[in-house]
Amino acid sequence: GEGGAINPPAAIANAVSDALSPFGISIDRTPITPDTILRVLEAANGAFAVGLSMSDVVSAWAGVRPLLREEGDPSHVSRDYDILDGPPGLYTICGGKLTTFRSMTEHLVSHVIEREGERFSRRPARCRTAREPLPGGGASDFPRYQRAAVAALREGWALPEDAARRLVAVYGTDHVRVLSHAAREPELLQPLAPGCPVLAAEVVYAARQEMAVTLEDFLRRRSDLMLFAKDGSKAVAPRVARLMGQALGWSREETRRQLADYRTAVARMMAFRAGAETPAAEAM
Repeated sequence: GEGGAINPPAAIANAVSDALSPFGISIDRTPITPDTILRVLEAANGAFAVGLSMSDVVSAWAGVRPLLREEGDPSHVSRDYDILDGPPGLYTICGGKLTTFRSMTEHLVSHVIEREGERFSRRPARCRTAREPLPGGGASDFPRYQRAAVAALREGWALPEDAARRLVAVYGTDHVRVLSHAAREPELLQPLAPGCPVLAAEVVYAARQEMAVTLEDFLRRRSDLMLFAKDGSKAVAPRVARLMGQALGWSREETRRQLADYRTAVARMMAFRAGAETPAAEAM
């Protein structure tokens, strides 16, 4: 993230981020020190007068952004991108940010067509990315769609209103695809644990449709439970492992390995509490 960014992820907690700084270890081991966390807390307390302390921190993580190299303060590095022509047929795009990925892709494809167009068997169609909705984004009037969808979920699936509202908010028009996994297995309509907002059907959907192949894929990268539950969601990990194991055909040995790897990842994320550096488990 960037200095001062505040986001409410899934209405579970708030995320406060530090300014950018260069990393010098590896993409898989981006350190978070207690000093970094204290600096973030100091900035948040100064901006909002909330009185946060280290005991309020639920988790800490860092990521690597592939920005174009520039001299000077890392926080002022350009978020622009550049396209590099390599050997014949190879083009590389560097820099940019997640929120501009579609315009970056359009620019890159147009760049390739301009240089390689004569090699195509037919004339490429006009780009439609600006009009193509993201997965789940097919509703033109989302508030109206959500109201109707929540009412239908409560009546047709007997889901509590808060669960129905969250499901539509997270998956949009794709919520029907999530629930399709529960059509023959009604137990998948249950939350992973009492008080947990995530339904068991979401685990199966992630494994079968969203390419989640590890426990951390789901608990960290699909649901955010690892990041915003006070115990790193270790309590629900065994059930998630069983659901993913059934969907992906894991053996008992693989299920045990996945659980062990996940507990190790949570321990690394929480290492700052013991004054150690916290390596990030993924690059962002």
